Amino acid sequence: MATDLEPFSVYVHWPYCSSKCTYCNFNKYVDPHADNERMELSLLKELKTEISYWGLDNKTRPVRSVYFGGGTPSLARPNMFDTILSTLDQLCGLSKDTEVTVEGNPSSHILKELGRDHTPSSALRSLLDARSKSYQLTKMFMRRLHKDVTQGKVTLPDSELAADMYETMIEMTSEAGFEHYEVSNFAKNQAYRPGAHGRMRNPKSGELQRTFNIRDPAGWMQQCSEVGTGRRRTVAIDPEETKQELVALGMRTKRGVELEMFKKATGQELIKYLNTEALTTCVEANLVVLSPQALSPTERGMAVADELVARLLP
Repeated sequence: MATDLEPFSVYVHWPYCSSKCTYCNFNKYVDPHADNERMELSLLKELKTEISYWGLDNKTRPVRSVYFGGGTPSLARPNMFDTILSTLDQLCGLSKDTEVTVEGNPSSHILKELGRDHTPSSALRSLLDARSKSYQLTKMFMRRLHKDVTQGKVTLPDSELAADMYETMIEMTSEAGFEHYEVSNFAKNQAYRPGAHGRMRNPKSGELQRTFNIRDPAGWMQQCSEVGTGRRRTVAIDPEETKQELVALGMRTKRGVELEMFKKATGQELIKYLNTEALTTCVEANLVVLSPQALSPTERGMAVADELVARLLP
């Protein structure tokens, strides 16, 4: 599909799980009596509404990727994926290069039928040792894990050990050929990182907006059936918030903050926006590198990304 317009990606959220993982804080629900058919119809309805609202139904922008996340989307009926992808192809156009990902959580008997020689428990043990997508599980965001830590059932490593583990993880994954492109990621599609599917530019006003959906599946489906979308509110993102987000998210990635992109998005030069004294100090301390194209964190800088952002912002 030949086009000069920027490709876009689609995220489809399936909220149901068979059980809740201790470390997960995504919007998920365990409901043995979940109405899968109603959920599928609601997803399809909102997909059509959102594509039309954002002006993506004219086949002028290619669909780069489609990601089914959750929850556990592999619990959905197979025809749901076919329906969603067929609709996307009809409205937007898919190409042979469009990447499609479905998160899965197969049980032991399914793994056995597939000829796999591991179980969910053995996979979890391996993941805890070394992962290409690496989480540092922070207890403040993981509700059940936080409870276990508070009750003394789980002991977390101290900050020094956690830092050593982080450095070891970077060395091991780099040796295995994975690029450390984001603070805790080596192998994820960047289109679905924080804010990616909750923030877009209004095609009519040009205003940058953040959208919020109804979290509860029942309420979300009810509104979808009534108005075609489960969105509960849309707010404009003010210029200062945009600048802060670009710096905060950029300093978490190897690519950093592109100077031209920042000026195009905010109307201000990045170097003039940042704390000049702090920027000089961070460059001298080898925490960031300033090139004609971008301001990028070093490996040292990414390891202290939050502190780095706090220093650089005015």
